[in-house]
Amino acid sequence: MALQELDKNKPTFLSNYKKAMIYESIDDFKKSAEFLEKATVFKGDEKVKLKLAKTYQRLKISNKAVKIYEEIVAKDSLNLVLKYQLGKLYLNTKDADKAVRIFKYLIDNDALNAIIPIN
Repeated sequence: MALQELDKNKPTFLSNYKKAMIYESIDDFKKSAEFLEKATVFKGDEKVKLKLAKTYQRLKISNKAVKIYEEIVAKDSLNLVLKYQLGKLYLNTKDADKAVRIFKYLIDNDALNAIIPIN
């Protein structure tokens, strides 16, 4: 019903985002990604891009997720949680050198942070 209402009007950032959230709520991540991509064309919202990256991770499309994380981290270099997520993605994509650089950076700059496993 909600999707039919959203389809009645011309697509916008908000309508595409709402469709993406509806599809995500029913675990249709492929459709969710499709509408998040469309939403980012209207507006380059960082939160929506991050949601898209996480959706790509769920779909096992790590390379697309990495590109988005790299873009966001380049703009927000102090966000250590995003850097950590990017490091984990690098491990998933078999880019160990980049992962090691990020994890070393995180340990050097925030060794007491609970999200960084130091073993």
